[in-house]
Amino acid sequence: HRDDILYSPRPQIEVVFTLENSSDCVTMWKEKSAGAVPGDSKETVYRSAETEPNSAIFIRAGSVEHCVSSLRKGSRVILKMVFVHGESELLPGSVEVLNQFKSISSKKKKKKKNR
Repeated sequence: HRDDILYSPRPQIEVVFTLENSSDCVTMWKEKSAGAVPGDSKETVYRSAETEPNSAIFIRAGSVEHCVSSLRKGSRVILKMVFVHGESELLPGSVEVLNQFKSISSKKKKKKKNR
């Protein structure tokens, strides 16, 4: 996937900081090959990395297609952060995207208040 661009004029920077990782999963991403001719089968290079504890990956939203492989053993604990430039503003429609990340406890509190 590519991270949704939520801010303009400068897209947010998304950071995945690995706290713990005893898993067998890897982070994978696509890059354009240096000097490749558009349409050439060698234009795209696939990269992967095991994320060590106390490591971080920085991605500008909308830029790099990336994913994490399925976890078959162990566990992985991450902290996801977003950095937004002071001049950027939230794009219309982005609130719905952000709402999917509300914690379960805050959703339960909201339901109790509505009763």
